[in-house]
Amino acid sequence: MVLCRYISSRILLFGIASITGFTQCANLSAGDDSAFKYRSIYSPYTRTLDQRKALDCGNLDYDWGLWGHNMHKILGKQVSDDVYALVNGCRNEEQYCFSSEQLYRSVEHFIVSYHTKHKSGRFVIMPNDNAIVCQCEKCRKKGNSLRSASPAVTAFISKLANRFPHDEFFTSSYLSVKEPPVYKMPDNVGVIISAIDLPFVKGFAQTKLGVSFSRLIESWKNKVGQIYVWDYMSNFDDYLSPYPVLGLMQKRLQWYQKKGVRGIILNGSGDDYSAFGDMQTEVLAKLLLNPYQKLDQLVNQFYVDNYPETGELIANYYLSLEKHLDQTNGELAMYGGINDEVRMYLSVDNFLEFVRKLDKMSKGIVGDERRKLNILLTGFNYTQLELIRASYIPYNAEYRADCLNNLEGGISYNLITHYREGHGKLSDYIAYSRSNKPKVGKYKSFVCSNEPLMSDGYIGSAYDYHVNWVHSSMLTTDYKCMVDQSNGVLTIGCLLAPIWHIYAPKTVQVWQGARLIAETDIPYAHTPDGDSELQRLLYRMPVKKLQPNKPFDVRIILPNIQGKVAVACDEIQFELNFE
Repeated sequence: MVLCRYISSRILLFGIASITGFTQCANLSAGDDSAFKYRSIYSPYTRTLDQRKALDCGNLDYDWGLWGHNMHKILGKQVSDDVYALVNGCRNEEQYCFSSEQLYRSVEHFIVSYHTKHKSGRFVIMPNDNAIVCQCEKCRKKGNSLRSASPAVTAFISKLANRFPHDEFFTSSYLSVKEPPVYKMPDNVGVIISAIDLPFVKGFAQTKLGVSFSRLIESWKNKVGQIYVWDYMSNFDDYLSPYPVLGLMQKRLQWYQKKGVRGIILNGSGDDYSAFGDMQTEVLAKLLLNPYQKLDQLVNQFYVDNYPETGELIANYYLSLEKHLDQTNGELAMYGGINDEVRMYLSVDNFLEFVRKLDKMSKGIVGDERRKLNILLTGFNYTQLELIRASYIPYNAEYRADCLNNLEGGISYNLITHYREGHGKLSDYIAYSRSNKPKVGKYKSFVCSNEPLMSDGYIGSAYDYHVNWVHSSMLTTDYKCMVDQSNGVLTIGCLLAPIWHIYAPKTVQVWQGARLIAETDIPYAHTPDGDSELQRLLYRMPVKKLQPNKPFDVRIILPNIQGKVAVACDEIQFELNFE
């Protein structure tokens, strides 16, 4: 998860933010007694100036003069090679050399231009979102190691901070700049610490990672003027299903305040809709002012004000999710699928009953409340489709088709366009789902004994790595199988998704005892058609002279690829005839 994918479109297009009221938003509550000096929520409900004024919080797309991962936007195309990191004797354009004079002059020029319209601003200077570290002579003299770019980056920022004393400069405690500098930086320099490794559980502060995070905050305190924390308020693999984040986030905000954190950036669904997102944005904005307010009162008041007809039903259901999560004492998944949701907080029966009641009530409502209910209920069709794929709801072709039609209607009315952060176009999900049913035929006597999911009759999707996929990072993975036939055909589905570090197997083999019965390294089919980055590969092998009702292994060999590598398989199928 990167700290942020975006920078304001105004900055992208013109190099300078040009938003009326920018200064007021960029300097939130600098003198009041709120819990945090800077408060930002990256949500569709903080996009407009009126929304931000009403909530008294910002949105990072509008509050920052420059966001660090986007420095390439101000460099332009005519730059010399020395702005890029030197690695193994070669310039690498995926990272910067923070000792480069041209890089400094480019940022300096951008800030001078920015000041033609703004008295002061906030600027984030950070390396690109990777672990590459420049090893040029200048950077090494500053103290760069193979893994740490902190010395060169902090020297670069300190130079800017001294040049522009009325601006605020921030770096990130992230990847190659994880550790603080050895010296005290100028007072107008701060750090943004990502909370991505801080567990979303009760008692997070007492966990090993919580203790480590606390030490990280303390290590930066004496080196920078102020500390901001970047935290997360969405399930980035599922925007459309319920996600009860408020109770856990409230505890984190209380802890951050005690730790002396002065700014909070909550990364939500960006410009995309998320279930209960309007309520969660407003409640979190109020908790950023005072994290000790009563959560149930804030939730109930929002729904009284904004959903007069259905608010009581929605508030009661949402708060029941928060209570359920609190009772399970489990970890809330930041990148979770429907199985995580059901395990932690989502009762299938209660969810379906809530949807049924809300849908019935919505039929007699008009106006703005009806519009908002339509979006909420449309999104819940995705949740129902995922419950079907994971076999929590019995497979019913007509029910599934209705859900897909409802989702498609949401797209046509521009209600919802994405269901997750990466590769999350709802139109792709719908098209793939229409062409690929999750339930497939199953030969009656075939079983996979050590991994029942591999012979349950349900397959995975190329657009998802959660549901029905069995992951392995072992060099060889054996699935123990048995069937009452000697001859037939075995097929197995595998996921190809390099963006998730999931690759095609080197080879697929079938063994019975010491005898190799079949082997293939070439898939005979894949879905979807075309050159999609995400593919479900299907491997097919004729098998002969198996000993019936005797165990045999379907063996998956890990590919020879450097770095983080896994294979994911979904279903082994046996057929009597090979055509």
